[in-house]
Amino acid sequence: MTDSKRKNLVQVTAQIVISGWAAFWTYFLGANLIDNTKTAPKSEQTKGYFFIIIGLLLVWGLTVFAWRKQKIGGMVLLAFGVVLTAAYFISPPPNMLIADRFITAALLGAFPILAGALFILPTKRT
Repeated sequence: MTDSKRKNLVQVTAQIVISGWAAFWTYFLGANLIDNTKTAPKSEQTKGYFFIIIGLLLVWGLTVFAWRKQKIGGMVLLAFGVVLTAAYFISPPPNMLIADRFITAALLGAFPILAGALFILPTKRT
């Protein structure tokens, strides 16, 4: 495999990983947005909508930014994934099992970390 084909394969893999992460969170947050009217009290619904919409904008903004500016976007994704994972471990929900903490932390941060590393990888010279 030539060097340019390898770089292209790494970039496409990074794009697939981050797009899958964005699609997952769009589904998950979108379902919460729809369900918010049934489970949240009226006084909390606006705050819930705000956080869900901000979360979706952040996820898709990072995805588009990483696609366009791969080196800088990769560094931002890498930092975002590390901060998100660390923040989750610092303040997890009460009474949560340790295995559930690891699974949730992986869903939150592992994909941006992986995609960020893959976006950075092709830009390094060997």
